[in-house]
Amino acid sequence: MNLENLKMLGADTSDCVQILYDVAVSMPAYRILELGVRTGVSTVALLLAAKQVNGHLWSVDVDSCVRAVKTVKDNGLDSYWTFMIGDDRNLLPNFLENSMDMIFVDTSHQYEHTLMELRLCDRILRKDGVILLHDTVGRDYPDVMKAVSVFLREQQEKYVFKELGSRYGLGMLTKKE
Repeated sequence: MNLENLKMLGADTSDCVQILYDVAVSMPAYRILELGVRTGVSTVALLLAAKQVNGHLWSVDVDSCVRAVKTVKDNGLDSYWTFMIGDDRNLLPNFLENSMDMIFVDTSHQYEHTLMELRLCDRILRKDGVILLHDTVGRDYPDVMKAVSVFLREQQEKYVFKELGSRYGLGMLTKKE
């Protein structure tokens, strides 16, 4: 599996796999956290980046994501991956402070859940690290940007937001301090 194959899958994240990969490799992001796995399209893109930089991806989902697990294993990427089943709001406090270079959020798209994720991610994201959020444009999931806006007001000295562009939006918060 490569990025071109991922783009052709037609999943809602297919149009942002190149951006995810490019951001992770260019940083480089050695420690990546993914919140929300589903079928594993973004997971494989992030794992290809982790492999490229000799990094590691931790993924969290409330489901067992059988299809994603099989895809990762079939493509020999499982040595770069730790998959955890559970509610990210319960698992995020277990990560060490300043331990992540990059975090990708694509979970419930609900305001309170997304805002709580951002607040929890702030503690574990290192300085100059990035949080990327899927579904930041369009009318389908307005709560994602509502949560980002509130978080930015709370953390205005600490973060800069930039829309990276994709069909459903891919926003990036960069931690300044």
